[in-house]
Amino acid sequence: TEATPARSDRPRAGVAFGFSSSPTLKVKSMALNPSAAFPGQISTFDPTGYPFGKAQNDVSPGDGQGTPLEAALVNDLFGFQQSLLSAAGLTPSGTPDKVGASQYLDAVKVVSRKSQQLHGALQQFIRTDLGTTGLSLLSPIQQTIGIGAPGNRQKSVLVSGASSGGALFINALLNDGTVPPTGTNTLAGDYPLSAPASDSTGTIFCGIHGGGVVKSVDGGVTPSSVTITGLTTGAQWVGCTASRFLAFERSTQKIYQAASLGGTWTATTLGSIADQITDLMTNGAGVWVMISVAIGGATYAHRSVNDGVTWSSVSISGSANGAGGAWSEELQRFVVLDGLGKLWTSPDGATWTLQKTVAALVGLPFGQNSVAAVGPAIACIANRGANALGKYAQGVAYTLDLGATWNESYFAATTNKPLTNLIAANGRLYATDGAALYQSGVLAAPPSLFTGV
Repeated sequence: TEATPARSDRPRAGVAFGFSSSPTLKVKSMALNPSAAFPGQISTFDPTGYPFGKAQNDVSPGDGQGTPLEAALVNDLFGFQQSLLSAAGLTPSGTPDKVGASQYLDAVKVVSRKSQQLHGALQQFIRTDLGTTGLSLLSPIQQTIGIGAPGNRQKSVLVSGASSGGALFINALLNDGTVPPTGTNTLAGDYPLSAPASDSTGTIFCGIHGGGVVKSVDGGVTPSSVTITGLTTGAQWVGCTASRFLAFERSTQKIYQAASLGGTWTATTLGSIADQITDLMTNGAGVWVMISVAIGGATYAHRSVNDGVTWSSVSISGSANGAGGAWSEELQRFVVLDGLGKLWTSPDGATWTLQKTVAALVGLPFGQNSVAAVGPAIACIANRGANALGKYAQGVAYTLDLGATWNESYFAATTNKPLTNLIAANGRLYATDGAALYQSGVLAAPPSLFTGV
């Protein structure tokens, strides 16, 4: 199937809620607060022009009321200057700046250009026709050293779904994302109940309707059943850590785990805090976070530091429209977005901070594969209703500055064919609407190429 650019007659992406010019914001960011650092020695008479205070002189020589020239104040300026050079990839020349020869001005230009490139990569998605309306589930494949690595280092994309005959099909998008899906294989005689997952060897497994779980070690050519004792209605979600396989059954609110797909599975009842599992993410350094949405809408983060053997849980929000999450390698944070428009972040999966509440995201449906992070971008599916001309705006909302400002990029069909899945892999974003696969431009350095699934 030939990959073609998104149609020019679909609504073009535009600035929805603001514009970001910071492509590489790191957290936790800090800056000196002069009024707090130098109480009594900072003027607060111009809160509009200087909301954190401005410098002042002594009223009388030596009375100590003037703003001191201290290391903290100078370091705050040095820190800004050096952060700017670092973001631009520049090393100080050793010569003071002047008009016509300013490295700081060069750095501003470089950072601005990077921001424009990132926005461009998010505004121009390439569409690939999948050849059937049934291929609607999307999942990254963690291949070889990819297992346990952050999402934007995963090396392959898996698209799967139900054909008209009810069979599960697999399409693998390999390498750097420029190769269209290749090969369609029947994996099982039933349609999928969960998005697929895979282990470090490339073994694919997923839940299917009828209550079973299937696996394949060759990209779907040869399927086989996985026996999970106690599983009755099926696995609505599957995932794996570095050495543990997970399966969640919604009807019983149980999470099953095993050291191997053919091994002994043990069940833990999560209870009412887990009506759905929406994401499993890792920082690549031993911490795993599983996001669940409880009956009633509360969002929970389940954290494991022993590769999924045991989990502790903390409530972070509540939304009847669900939640989705991702690990951001760029920001070194777990991120969660929910249907209340709340963006939460955590460095460790245990302590969560509300970064921003975005009114324009309220009411959007969030669930499995609805939020992705790659490079400085945090993105979520944004399916909007029909406009006055009967055209639908469907695409992603994204931020490049940790939620401070947001944009939307509309690239999918203008008919009522909403995007259903969004992931990060190969340094890009990928989305599906059931009939097509969409991929963004490069947002982070792709991993090394590999061959085969």
